[in-house]
Amino acid sequence: MGRDKHVLFVTFFLQAHFRGMYRYAVSLAKRGVKITFVALAREIALLRNFEELRTLDFNLVSYHDYGENNFETPSEVPVVDVLEFLATGRLRFQPVLDKLVARQKAGLAGPTCVFGDRTLIWAKDAAKELGIPFVQFWTCGAGYMRALQAQVSLYADGTLKIRRGAGGCPYLEPFEGHVHVAGLPPLEHRDIRKPFQLDFKNACVRNDIEIGTIVNMADAVIVNSFYEFEAPQIDAIRQTWLDRCTTESKIPKMFLVGPLSAHVSTVVEDRSLVDRSSGVDALQWLDRRSPLSVVYICMGTVVRLTRSKVEELAAALEASEQSFLWIVSRGVKDLIPLGFEARTRENGLVVNGWVPQLRILQHSAIGGLVTHCGWNSVLESIMSGVPMAAWPQMLTDQYYYCRHIVDVLKVAVEVLQPETLSSAAEKAAVTSLTFPKRYVTLEQAVRILLSEEGNALRARAQKLKKKAEAAVADGGASSNAMNDVFEFIPS
Repeated sequence: MGRDKHVLFVTFFLQAHFRGMYRYAVSLAKRGVKITFVALAREIALLRNFEELRTLDFNLVSYHDYGENNFETPSEVPVVDVLEFLATGRLRFQPVLDKLVARQKAGLAGPTCVFGDRTLIWAKDAAKELGIPFVQFWTCGAGYMRALQAQVSLYADGTLKIRRGAGGCPYLEPFEGHVHVAGLPPLEHRDIRKPFQLDFKNACVRNDIEIGTIVNMADAVIVNSFYEFEAPQIDAIRQTWLDRCTTESKIPKMFLVGPLSAHVSTVVEDRSLVDRSSGVDALQWLDRRSPLSVVYICMGTVVRLTRSKVEELAAALEASEQSFLWIVSRGVKDLIPLGFEARTRENGLVVNGWVPQLRILQHSAIGGLVTHCGWNSVLESIMSGVPMAAWPQMLTDQYYYCRHIVDVLKVAVEVLQPETLSSAAEKAAVTSLTFPKRYVTLEQAVRILLSEEGNALRARAQKLKKKAEAAVADGGASSNAMNDVFEFIPS
C-alpha cells in the first residue's frame, strides 16, 4: 500500500482538467496514498458531499483556507474567469504553500510529491520550494504536449515569429504553407496555438512557451493517452529529451495512463440524463432508435457557439433529415432558431445541460460524433469506436487534435470553416464557390457519419478502441503505467 506516500494535487477548475485530476487522485487514494487536493472553494464545497471520499485519506483544501486573499470567499460560487485564474493562481496558492513550508520546517509530515495541472506553470516552483519531485499532469494528449515543447525552439530559431499589435498584444505572424514538426502532421497557421501574454493587476505574465519549457524540466509527466493512439508524438517528445541529454542532467519520466475514464469512474460522472427543460431522458430516447442511426453533437463545457454557428448547425441537422442528439451548454439553447425543435421532433432531441458523455457514446444507436475536438471528447469517442466530424472552435489544442484524427488516424472528416483558412489558394477557392476537397459541410458531415464512408471511418475507430481496451486491461501498458506512477511517488 501507499503508507507515507503523500501527493499534493494543484488543480485547474475547467471541467476537463478538474475531472481528470480528480479521477487520478481518487485512484491513488484507493491504493493508500494520502492526498491533499487544492481547488477553488466552490469545487471543494462540492467534493465535501462525496461519500466516496469519506473512507479515503483525502484532504480537501481551498485556496482560501490558509490566510486571507482578495480572490474568493468560502461561499463564493460564480464562474471564475479562466485568464484571470491563470494570472493570479500563484498569488491564490501562496498562503497554502506558506502553510506547507511552515509545517515542513517544524518537522511535520507533508507532501512527498506535487502533481500540477499543465497550465499552472508556478506549481513546479512550489515543488522546488518544498524540495520534492514535480509531476506535470496533462489531462489532454501527447500531441499538444509535443506542440508546446516544439514551439520553444520554433520561436527561438525564428520559424515562428511573434509580432506586437495594438496595445502591445502579441500575435503570430501569418505565413503561407506549413510548419513541419517531428511527430506532428504538417501545421498551417490556423493550427498553431497562438501566443498570448496576460498582465493582471501586475500579478503574473503567462505564456504557453513556459508550459512547453516545463515539459523538458519536470521530474515526470503524466499523460491521459496511450501509445498506439499517439505514437509519433510520444516518440518525438522522448527523442527531444534524449537530444537534450548531452547538456541536461536528467530525462523526465513519461507515464501514459490513458484513457483515464476507463481506469476509474467517480461520482463526478453520476449526473442526470434528463433534459432540464423537456424532461425527456436521453438514454430512453436512444433506446427507441436503430443501431448506428443517430449523430451525437456536443461542443464540450467551455465552447460557446456564436449565434451564426448555432444557426449553421441547426440548418445542417434539419436539412440532413438524419436522427440527432444535440447537447447544448448554458445559454446556447436560446440561440437555436425558433421552430427548429418542433420541426425536427420526430428525429431529433436537444438536451439542455450536462450529460455523462461516455455512456451516450457507447450506446448502440450512436453512429457518429460532431465534435469541437476537445481531448476528452476525442478520446471517449475512440474508446467507444465512434467516428467523428471535426469542427474545432478554439485556438488551443483543438486544431492539433483535428489534424491528428483527420490526417493521421483517418477516423474523422473535417468541417469547412472559411474564416479559419490560411491558404491563399483555399481562400480563393471558397470565394469562387469552388469547394476545397479536403473539407465537408456540416450537412455532409452528418450524412457521411451514417453512410458507407462513415463505416470506413468507424472500422478504423473500432481498431483503436480495441487497442485502448488492451492498454487499460490488467497487464496492459496503461495499467502498468498506473502502477509505475505509484512506485515513483516517494515515501
